[in-house]
Amino acid sequence: MKTNWKLLHAHPEVHLNGAFHEYHRLSQLIAMAGNDLIEPRADDSHTSMTWSHEKQQYRGEAFPQLKNARFIIQPENMEISLVDESENQLGSFSPIDLLKHEALENMNQILKEAGTKDQIKNELHFQIPEDLGAKYQVPSNTFLLEHLYLRHNADLILKSISEKHDSDSEIRIWPHHFDTGSIIYINEDDIKSTIGIGLAIADAYYPSPYFYINFHSNSEKYQDLELPKLNNSSHLNTLDWKGYILGLDEIVKLNEADDQHKIVEKFFDESIEAIRKLLPSVKGFV
Repeated sequence: MKTNWKLLHAHPEVHLNGAFHEYHRLSQLIAMAGNDLIEPRADDSHTSMTWSHEKQQYRGEAFPQLKNARFIIQPENMEISLVDESENQLGSFSPIDLLKHEALENMNQILKEAGTKDQIKNELHFQIPEDLGAKYQVPSNTFLLEHLYLRHNADLILKSISEKHDSDSEIRIWPHHFDTGSIIYINEDDIKSTIGIGLAIADAYYPSPYFYINFHSNSEKYQDLELPKLNNSSHLNTLDWKGYILGLDEIVKLNEADDQHKIVEKFFDESIEAIRKLLPSVKGFV
């Protein structure tokens, strides 16, 4: 069966991780814009981005005071643009070889010319590892493409898994950890439990990008829940959060796009089922 899955390849972790790091740094500009121009939301989604399959681009949240214009990032050249609801470009610039404050100056000038007095400040309520004083640099084409393929595939598989479990939680790219993530809510009386699904960049839990599933609950009866190891290519994670990890290094052992898609789909299906079996009173997913 043919899918829209992009074939992933093995690359030195340092180079692929470096590509994600550059876009993680760039995403902070979009997060700052959302932080200053959008009414704060409890889940922090006003600072997030989404991925457009059609346009293959990162898209920030819309600004109501600018008739829902938004900032977007074109990954192939890092160009940042402000576009209106009809996708007409209201202004753009290249952040390459600019420092963060210089990039913000460009964004604020575009906002001013678009007709708002609102300005972006160099502030966020979280921090990421940054190369202080470093200018933005576009990664080499090989690692740029692999980064795009991973982001594309993550959005593709998460939409499929969310639909399978009737989840209407939007798939977002979160600026703090730069993961593509969504949530499946578990329907179980007054207990609030969730299964988080997503793609994470390399971090303390795994040395390369990885797909993940985690379980969280506000119920004390689930605090000591022990997840079983699964008979597949995944890793059981118990450090800081409970769940499963499927590393990119396992996926690229397969040389066909359909086979890669199947192993990731199987990972999500089997991991969610393993968690569901441990919740005896669960009524389903919502």
